[in-house]
Amino acid sequence: MRLPALAPALVLAASLIPTTIVAALSSPAMAQDQNDQARYATCMTLARERPDKAFDQAGKWVGMGGGAPARHCEAVALMGLGEYAEAAHRLEKLAEDPTGDRALRVNLLAQAAQGWLSAGDLSRANADQTTAIQLAASSPGQGVAPVPRLLPDLYVDRAVTLAQAGKDDEALRDLTQALILAPGKAEAYVLRSAARRRLGNLPGALTDVEQAISLAASNPEAYLERGDVYLALKRVDEARADWMKVLDLDPRDPAADVARARIEALDVHVK
Repeated sequence: MRLPALAPALVLAASLIPTTIVAALSSPAMAQDQNDQARYATCMTLARERPDKAFDQAGKWVGMGGGAPARHCEAVALMGLGEYAEAAHRLEKLAEDPTGDRALRVNLLAQAAQGWLSAGDLSRANADQTTAIQLAASSPGQGVAPVPRLLPDLYVDRAVTLAQAGKDDEALRDLTQALILAPGKAEAYVLRSAARRRLGNLPGALTDVEQAISLAASNPEAYLERGDVYLALKRVDEARADWMKVLDLDPRDPAADVARARIEALDVHVK
């Protein structure tokens, strides 16, 4: 039994974007002066809560010579205002400094990619994510700290972009690489399950999503995905039970909206 597509396949991806976009980078390379660090932290908090006000304040700070911290806050505020492409342009510009802190540049590129993803420009998102991966994985120069801890998230981010572009084979490779680096990353198992399901590998998809649930038993996206796998396997009652579980876990989660639609469509189909 097949149901109509009711929502984007990567619900989890949508839930991951906001935290990436508005993450305040507390690197000393962004704000060297102690006063600037405090102002930067305040501005970034405001960018999350009142992006319009933060944009005005950051603009004034830029005019007063606030430098990179002010420009970063300004870009994040633009993201909050829905000006994704402009924000991504500015974040890319901040990441261009070849002498800057490498982890900071990687984070800025990852944020820029999320901006392009939100703007619907998958090609630009992929380009920034690929550059970020190359930068994070490259051998550090003298006195430069390595940043391998960032790589699993970068591979997951690029896999989301690839999957949205319909390139599930490539997404699968990135998710596998993320799991080699971080075997306990439940969201990567959920996303890899979705990719395998769309590619027709239902046994592999079920193995992945059950691993995700074993790692994170309260993950709504995992139960949503397992319900989709069960449906593809024609195990309808188990699919319904998993979608009901999503509603039980958190009825306000984005995954719950999809689960409700799945259940409603299933009921219509059965009738």
